[in-house]
Amino acid sequence: MQVFKQYFKIIRKSVFWSLFMYAVIFIAMSIMFSTTGNNSSTGFETTKCKVAVFNEDNSQLADNVENFIKANSTVVTLENNEDSIKDSLFFRDSELVITIPKGFGDAFNTETPLSLQTQSIPDSTSSVLVKNMINNYLNTTSLYLKTTAIKDFNEIGTLVEKDLAVESKITLNNGEVLKDKNGSYYYFNYLCYPLLCMLILGISLISGIFNGKDLKMRNLCSPIGIKSFNLQLFLGHIVLSLFIWILFIIISFIMYPSEMITINGLLHIINSLIFTITALSLSFFIGNIATKNSVYAICNCVALGSCFLGGAFVPQEMLSSAVVKLSMINPVYWYVHVNDTISSMSKFNFTTLKPVLFEFMILTAFALTFLSIGLVTIKQKNLTASND
Repeated sequence: MQVFKQYFKIIRKSVFWSLFMYAVIFIAMSIMFSTTGNNSSTGFETTKCKVAVFNEDNSQLADNVENFIKANSTVVTLENNEDSIKDSLFFRDSELVITIPKGFGDAFNTETPLSLQTQSIPDSTSSVLVKNMINNYLNTTSLYLKTTAIKDFNEIGTLVEKDLAVESKITLNNGEVLKDKNGSYYYFNYLCYPLLCMLILGISLISGIFNGKDLKMRNLCSPIGIKSFNLQLFLGHIVLSLFIWILFIIISFIMYPSEMITINGLLHIINSLIFTITALSLSFFIGNIATKNSVYAICNCVALGSCFLGGAFVPQEMLSSAVVKLSMINPVYWYVHVNDTISSMSKFNFTTLKPVLFEFMILTAFALTFLSIGLVTIKQKNLTASND
């Protein structure tokens, strides 16, 4: 096992610090991004807008509109003069000032209705929401006047408020509960980047040393056969890959102990192991075609490109359909897609696990494909070296 022993001497002398640098960068990234992602909320809560209302009309409709606005916003008391209104908007004491003009109620159901006068802070989203709510209220009121025999604004106001108070009920298929993304989800999503970087860089640099012309010629003349040489070299690649994978799994247990001792955590671990094998096969192929001067460029292009296109850094739901279709030939896409599926699972049976198992098989197919291409490349290079 001379080649196997020499493999780790080369790692210690030539590759260790490069791998260590990527590991430190990833740990820093995972702490920063996973903490940020874990603190993000997927819920929705209405924020009430600060509104001042001046009712210059004495009609029942104007009173109804004023009461509706006050019930759905935070009321601000102001003096009804231009200076007070401008100061309030400038200092953000109010976001929206609404004036109900005199004669608003009498003109509402005519051909020339009066409009509410509004002043708001530029680009205030909450004020836009209030305006839309008021428009909805007035449109519903107008609909009652046109389609029913009711003409009493007091009665119509009660009916409109009852209609607008109705809320939609949302249920999920199969009774599944939508779960917020936790820290381990972001950790394993970003994990594909350092795995690719460290394996491509480490395996390519080591393969480049062993496949150097002088060393290659000496090995061809040594008692060690080509098959034994390649087998020991690949065994070294496997040990290196497993060591890096185990290192990151240990870190995940340190950072997210409660999340990792769940079924979801176990599935994340299995998914990362299968991706590690895929990354190993890809790195094995790249290591046999890359030169010493091109290793770093290939490593950055492959790792960054595949992670961006695969949805590791940008959520897959934000990618365009064209990018998604292109990413289907990218193993990172399937790895991240499995992570998304696992993180949202609350029931575990054959039906729910079937899509995950299918995508595990896709990742395995990628690994076998890259490995086959790498073996063919080695065979061609050995034939060329023998002829030379």
